[in-house]
Amino acid sequence: MKKLVMATLMLAAILAAGCSEQEAPSGQQNEAQRQNDAPKGQANDQKSKTVVVNEGMSKEEEDKLNERIAALEDEANDESTGQPTQEAENAEPTQETEDAARAAAQDYYAAAAGGNYSYTYSNLTAVSQGQFTEDEWVTDNTTLGSDAGTYSVNSVEIVDDSTAEVQLTITSADGSSSERFTRFVLENGSWKHELTSDEYELFANATANSASASATASASAGPEANANANTKRVKIVISSDKPADVSINDDSLNWFVNEEITGTKTYERDIRENSGLSVSATTQAYRAQTTIEVYENGSLVTQDSDPNGFAVVNY
Repeated sequence: MKKLVMATLMLAAILAAGCSEQEAPSGQQNEAQRQNDAPKGQANDQKSKTVVVNEGMSKEEEDKLNERIAALEDEANDESTGQPTQEAENAEPTQETEDAARAAAQDYYAAAAGGNYSYTYSNLTAVSQGQFTEDEWVTDNTTLGSDAGTYSVNSVEIVDDSTAEVQLTITSADGSSSERFTRFVLENGSWKHELTSDEYELFANATANSASASATASASAGPEANANANTKRVKIVISSDKPADVSINDDSLNWFVNEEITGTKTYERDIRENSGLSVSATTQAYRAQTTIEVYENGSLVTQDSDPNGFAVVNY
């Protein structure tokens, strides 16, 4: 750009000089001839930024032209300095972005190793938080023993300006280790952990195991352990003459059963007084009879029976 401006200016100066020579008086022509006869080396004695033209241009005109050239040179320099390069516009994510994502991942897993599950829950993305209550998150992490391992962040790859893929090694208390891929997302200015499908499955299994353990403990407890006035005693009797899949859960998933039975089986537990309940006994076996009976505090409250193997109760 600067070269183009300078070339244009020099051309303008030459044209201006040429115009003044066309009708120069004879005296000035003689003077010009004497100048042409001068030794050629004299023209190279000194370099100057000032544009010198023949005497056909007045001193005032020369000064104005030189001032204009200087101003345009400054303008060209400023434009060249301020012009962003295409390379800068297409720059890769900065090291600063990667460092911020790495620091967030390291803080997150340090909290997990220390059993600070409230911190890890608060640093999940909104989508991931929507899959668990904080109590469920704490319970699941306790079941998984997340605080029994150590976590090493091996690599962080910035996929775009708001997504970082993280590879880490998890070392268990017994010395065994495993690799895990996960993801952090920039959300409201902070890097948050977004669970992958594998991690969702991991926590879903933990929820089922925790609920099953709670159901077993409740079933083996004596009547004296169920004296809470804000609960109700629920007994469910399910029967099927062919193998059937049984599912039981209350509203908060504190009671969660998922198994296969044949014949008759009874389930009993205290749940919250205002909690609902979903029970199903289903099978694809031909002409299978399935039946569900639900009792509260010893009284039958609802039941369902189906000759095609699809009994369901929701209340």
